[in-house]
Amino acid sequence: MDDFDLLEEASNASKLTPVKLAAPRRRDVLEFHAELCEREAQLDQEGQVRTRRMVLHPRKHYSKKSLEDLNPLDLSGLVSCNQVAWGQVLLCRIVSKPVRMASVQFVVEDPAGKVVPIHVYYVHSRHEQRDLEAMFPVGGFLAIKEPFFRESREHFIIRLDSPLDLVRLSDSSQVVKALSWRSSPSEMVRKQETAEELKESGNRFFRLGRHQLAYDCYTKALDLLAITGPNALTSILLSNRAMCLISLKRPRAALRDCKDGLSSPNLDLAIKRKLLFRQARVHDLLLEFQDGIDQLNVLLELFPEDTAGARLLLGMERRLHESSTGLYDWELLFRSALAQADVDAAPFISSAVTQQYIPGRGRGLVASRSIRRGELLFLAKPLAFGRGDHTRKHHLVGANLHTRTVDPSSIIDLIAGLLERLNDDPDLAPAVFELHAGDGYGPWQPSDGIDVSRLEAITAFNSFHAESLAQKAKSVTRDQDRLDTIHADSALYHFPSFLNHSCIPNVSYSFLDDTIFVRARHDIDSGTELVDSYTDSLASLPERTEVLSKHRFTCYCDLCTFDRKDGAVESSRRAKLSKKLDHMIDSVHGSSRVNSAQNLDSILALVDKLQQTYSTERQPPLRPALYSAWRFLSQTYADKDLGFSTLSVEAEIKALESLGACFRGDQISSFSLREAPLVGDVNAVLSSLFIASQFRLRQGSSGTRRWLEIAREIEEGQGGKEVFFVRYEEWASKNGLDLRKLMRD
Repeated sequence: MDDFDLLEEASNASKLTPVKLAAPRRRDVLEFHAELCEREAQLDQEGQVRTRRMVLHPRKHYSKKSLEDLNPLDLSGLVSCNQVAWGQVLLCRIVSKPVRMASVQFVVEDPAGKVVPIHVYYVHSRHEQRDLEAMFPVGGFLAIKEPFFRESREHFIIRLDSPLDLVRLSDSSQVVKALSWRSSPSEMVRKQETAEELKESGNRFFRLGRHQLAYDCYTKALDLLAITGPNALTSILLSNRAMCLISLKRPRAALRDCKDGLSSPNLDLAIKRKLLFRQARVHDLLLEFQDGIDQLNVLLELFPEDTAGARLLLGMERRLHESSTGLYDWELLFRSALAQADVDAAPFISSAVTQQYIPGRGRGLVASRSIRRGELLFLAKPLAFGRGDHTRKHHLVGANLHTRTVDPSSIIDLIAGLLERLNDDPDLAPAVFELHAGDGYGPWQPSDGIDVSRLEAITAFNSFHAESLAQKAKSVTRDQDRLDTIHADSALYHFPSFLNHSCIPNVSYSFLDDTIFVRARHDIDSGTELVDSYTDSLASLPERTEVLSKHRFTCYCDLCTFDRKDGAVESSRRAKLSKKLDHMIDSVHGSSRVNSAQNLDSILALVDKLQQTYSTERQPPLRPALYSAWRFLSQTYADKDLGFSTLSVEAEIKALESLGACFRGDQISSFSLREAPLVGDVNAVLSSLFIASQFRLRQGSSGTRRWLEIAREIEEGQGGKEVFFVRYEEWASKNGLDLRKLMRD
């Protein structure tokens, strides 16, 4: 039994033995929680990094009921633990500060003063301690729908796998007013403020960047006005709260506030101006460009001097044009991503792409007409995005039982962000839940609700490791590259998720920060399925098979078919030789700085042995494992000769041919590209640039420009010709190449 089997056993709530327990002593629970908070605060102060684990599995509890359909429960008497309180809701009040562990933990009390710790999972890591204290304030009222009471070492807890089962209640809600509380600690006694005072408090919090606290103040003020009747302050509060909601990434709720504010009677013109502009901003965030443009036209007709509105109108008109044409300022987008600024680009789907059901493969994307290499097929913004950050002190990795893999912390944040977005915009649910979630799930129905386990499965089978072209263009050490992989960004998209797999893809996807765009890697005939690779096509067959096993299918592309024909013995031998090669490369690039030229004979022998593992009958002559070997040999010749090396250039061309590239011409310096590489991404471009740099060492040679043109042709089917200069200029400059000047001369 491996670790995943043990986790499977432990996470199966149906196998837990139900037990009835009395509520623990209030003092014991609060003291234990205070010690926990103190310990974590001390670790934060010491700068200690903590990595914790949570389990993603198919049986997580969530409630499908609304509050109105549930009956109140209390913690008096014996509580049934290791099971769900079906049909019931716990009305409670927070009595401790929150602390972040694998979950966010705090203590609540029921009206009788009985306490229980709450563990809330999927609270986004961007929420720092002060944000958590605003989200879960001492004295705040909550309703917990159909809570799952879980026995713990201390006594019992309520485990909330879905944060959507936790409903914040306002002080003025009828539910709260109907309750009487046995205890009234001094820290919960709140000053009664007027609506005007609450507005001023909200404004102060907003200026300090405390958007949740500002939102709460505006909401309480609106609740008071709902009792006394709306007045001129109502529209101001709605306008201010809309700004908070935009900052809290809740655009649908912000849109509702803007619309409600604009419908207020006797609306002040200054407030109307703000509401019109903010509503247009929200439409922009929701990618509803025409609605935003219509709103801005109304704004500018009333207030032609509004320069911010005019600027936003120009931007939205550009984005509307982008969404219909697929024409972008690629260099500007690349430089925005390089500066880690927002990539301001509208989604686009080419008319050349259609979604179809493909027998044996499910839904997929198909070319509805002939497509030329390099053509932009679509550009998309994510449904949710998880940012990898190795500078954090808290890391939460996922033990994923859906795929039996270990997920980076960015996946946990991706799911947390997706839950936040679905909470803000329930109409998004059909688009999310139509994505593949594995064989264990049928078609989604609205009555299924927001199933957190299904979201985990959807993310497991559809999320992308989003490595931005802008970051890949930077020169990094091998150790830094490995670190970036561990803390990689993760993204979930709708339309791109319908791409099926082949180890020999005919499209190439790339990222600029959170934005994905897909180009045709080769010319594609009408009716051909568009496919990308879910794995590294340069990896061995066993490695590719292992990665694809989480998707539960076997690949029968030409590369896999020929690898199988080579036989298990040769495949195993190839894998061992590749590992030996990796060790040799590491010894050169590592701290020992071994001179590769001293190992020339060993490298030549290794290349020869790797070649022997491949059948001579492979068509096309695709031999990905040889790429690194030929490349290493090429670098070794270059290090040995120190000047232009014919042997180095010939070895680099062999490396390109091992990726499936084909060339025309008698002289290497005048080669042209007949067929672009079938696999490999940045590899082939860097190899071509390296050959160009070698010809640069031979004064007067025309080979430099020719190979720069080949590199740009290869990039056409990947990131696109438009990003060639900005993507590779740093690498080229360090290797003596001024790309713009050389290709202009």
